[in-house]
Formats: sequence, C-alpha cells, structure tokens
Amino acid sequence: MAGWGLAPPHLSSTTYVISDWLFLRALGVIYFAAFISLGVQVKGLIGRHGILPAVIFLNDLKTVLRRARFVALPTLCWFNAGDGFLRFLCWGGAALSILFIAGVAPVLTLTLLWACYLSLLNVSRVFLGYQWDVLLLETGFLAIWLAPLELLPHWPPHAAPHPIALWLARWLLFRLMFSSGVVKLRSGDETWRTLTALTHHYETQPLPTRLAWLAHQLPAWMHKVSCALMFLIELPVAFLMLAPPPVCYVAGVLTIALMLLIMATGNYCFFNLLAIALSLLVFDDGVWHRVLPGSAVESSSWPWWALLPLAAVLLVLSIRPVVYLFDRDVGWPRSLERFFAWLEPFHLVSGYGLFAVMTTTRPEIVVVRVARGLSHELVVHRISRPAAGTCATRADAAWSQSVPGGAAAVHPGRALPVPLHQCGRAPQDWCMVATRATQDVLPSALA
Repeated sequence: MAGWGLAPPHLSSTTYVISDWLFLRALGVIYFAAFISLGVQVKGLIGRHGILPAVIFLNDLKTVLRRARFVALPTLCWFNAGDGFLRFLCWGGAALSILFIAGVAPVLTLTLLWACYLSLLNVSRVFLGYQWDVLLLETGFLAIWLAPLELLPHWPPHAAPHPIALWLARWLLFRLMFSSGVVKLRSGDETWRTLTALTHHYETQPLPTRLAWLAHQLPAWMHKVSCALMFLIELPVAFLMLAPPPVCYVAGVLTIALMLLIMATGNYCFFNLLAIALSLLVFDDGVWHRVLPGSAVESSSWPWWALLPLAAVLLVLSIRPVVYLFDRDVGWPRSLERFFAWLEPFHLVSGYGLFAVMTTTRPEIVVVRVARGLSHELVVHRISRPAAGTCATRADAAWSQSVPGGAAAVHPGRALPVPLHQCGRAPQDWCMVATRATQDVLPSALA
C-alpha cells in the first residue's frame, strides 16, 4: 500500500468491498446473538408445555387453512413443531452464523439463516413481534443479495456488491431513521413537540441500563438539546444517506453515534446494532483501506437482471409504509394488492418507528404465585431487572403486553390470572400479573 494518504488503485471511493465485508460480518454476529438468545428461551416460550405452544397454534391454523397454511404462514415448523425441532432451528441458526462469519458459502448460509429466523418468528407471535425482529429479517434478506457468489472464504476481501443491492440497503437505512423521526412528530405527543420527552424516557423505557440513571439526572435544558439533536439526525440528516461521498459520511457518523448513545442507556436487543451495521455501507473503500486490507476488486456479485426486478418489487412494497407515515394510502391495482398480500408473511419490507408516544410513567409489573392450598400466602417474583446487552428476556415484554391496554391500565383490585401449568408448573398454581398497587388486594381478587 503506497502510503496512507491515498487509496490503493484497486480500492476507491467508488467501490465498497471492505464496507460490504464488514457489514456481512456484523450481521453474522447479530444473527448469532439472536439465535443464542432465543435458543435458551424457546422451550419455555413456545415449546409443547410453554407459555404459547407453537404446536397448538399450528394445529388450529391447519384445521382452518388446510393447504393454504403454507403460504399464509411460511415456517419450517409445519413439518415439526416439537421442542427438539424448535431448539434445532435456534442452535442450527447459531452454527450457520459461525459458518457465515467465516465466509463459508455466504449466499447459502444467509438464505438458511433467514429461513430459520422467519420460521421462528411466524410461530412465536408476541415473543418475536418486535421491530428489531422484522428489521433483522428485512436486513437479512437484503444481505443475501449483497453477499458474494462464492463457496470458500477469501482474504483479503475482493468481492464488490452490485450498486443496486447497495442502494436497497441504503434505502432501508433511510426509511428506518426517517420513519423514527416522523412518527414522533405525527403522533401529536406533546412531549416530543416540546422536546421534553427525554426527561421521561430514561426512567420509563422498558429496559434501561445503569447509565440511564445518570442520564436521567441531567438538567432539563440538556434533555431538550439531546432531543433536538435526535430529530436533526433522524430527519434532515437521514436524507444525506442517499447522497454521494463524502456527504454521506456525515450521516453515517452521526447515525452510528446516536445508536451507540441509545445502546448505552437502553437495551433494545439488536435494533441499534442492525442500524450500525447498515450505516457501515455508507462508507466506501476510500475510508476503510486505512485500517483494513483489500485485494483487487473482482465481480462476484449478483447480475443486474436478477437484482432489477427484486429492486422494483421492494421499492414498490416500501412505498406504502412511507406513505402511511403521513396518514395516506396508495391504491394499487387489485392484482398487485393480491401479490403484496401474498408476500406479506415473508416480512420483506416493514414499517418502523419506536416511541411514537412517550411513556411518562413506569408502573412496576410483578408476578405473584399463589398456591390454592395456602391461605393468602403470596410469593412475589419481580420481572427480571433491566440490564445492558444485545438480547432481552422475551417473556418480560410479553408479560407487560398481557395487561389490557398495557401496564398503565392496571388499577387497584384488578389483576390477570394466568394458569401456571402453561409454564410447566402444577395446574393448581396460578400466576397473577399486576402492578405494585395491586399487591395488597390480590388475596381478595382470588377469593
């Protein structure tokens, strides 16, 4: 490499060899974390004796949909929904992630990873019904078309992604950021419009980290400045992602900085990591060559005739979520509507936007186990405490969603009984979901 000031002749501001390589490895790590996290929970969540057994759900659908079930709900679990197969999908996905990170048959391993996660998402329902889960599927599907057409790993990286696939990834990143800003303003929430939302956010978010407490202590003016900077990054700066270098670098740096700050103060599973991974694609090889090597660029990407129809379908599918942000809809011909409806269960394109309405209170959810043979003897188990990381305990979020209208809708004297035999406990035991305000009245609620 002739010095550090200029990119070598085979890497330039028009190639994205290293960027693509970094993005794919980052995605592999995220897939690995996602499958490992779910693997240790899947039996209790959707196993045969879990909270929401997948086998019962699929049997009910089979009775209603018959042969149409394979299209209405694409999942490998139609062939086997037992505990062993569910764990096989999780741990098999983790093994495939390692092979993918190593560079073994990237297109094949990415396709299998996407199919495994799609299979689990479609039978897990509420447990995998979050924006980071559908974002992983959409990003994973695009990665198939960004991956090099090779079987064995190659170092230094040499395969440049096709510009069409690259722009589809940038379009996803733009939609993700722009939608996040628009939904906050369009919701009519007063805290966002007055820039006071962050005075509540660090305390009331689902899974705050230890640093969130420190952030919550910042003065009100600093919360307002932070909120304004967030809107700046999510709205006007988002358009810079579609600009050529070096303008797009600004969007990439600011987006990564915002995601790191969010990760430091709250656990949103791998949502922020996916945004960071996508942001890597706005930096060309003229940036990365300073820290990573690259060999002569070779064409091992998908051909344009395969990518062009794909891009057309994905762009048309993504128009509706963007238009929905402004309370509008797009009227497509009936044939197209049927085609889009057929594609919907595959989650190729989704809408995004977290915290459209800021939560200003934080009711504490507790789980109370009551054995009927004991008179008013309560054992209170708190939902696991918030912690930093890229994974979340899926049942925690599901418990809070099980309360009608959310946790804030629970009033004194009102609780939800859930039979604990669904969680593998004795049928005579019951689980009560309630806020702290209801703990004192639970015995009378059971009477």
